[in-house]
Amino acid sequence: MSYRTIGVETTAHAAQPIIARCQTIRAPVEPVAYDWVKLVIVRQGSAILLSEFGERHIRVGDVLVLGTQTLCGSEPEGAITVTGLMHV
Repeated sequence: MSYRTIGVETTAHAAQPIIARCQTIRAPVEPVAYDWVKLVIVRQGSAILLSEFGERHIRVGDVLVLGTQTLCGSEPEGAITVTGLMHV
């Protein structure tokens, strides 16, 4: 898995409330839950999304909104590139 973080670094004078991370995923990701809301945009490829609500096929153009403490993982079909926006 590779990723790139986009944004302005946090300083003592200006907090960075939103982080954008681009990643290409080639292997299954075990389900995990976060303490923040996450918005995920599928930019390339497809995958099976695994969550506490069941399985769902996701592909290019799909946008996911994951609430806090929502258990979620994925199984890419080859590779999938996503951009995740997080408010931490």
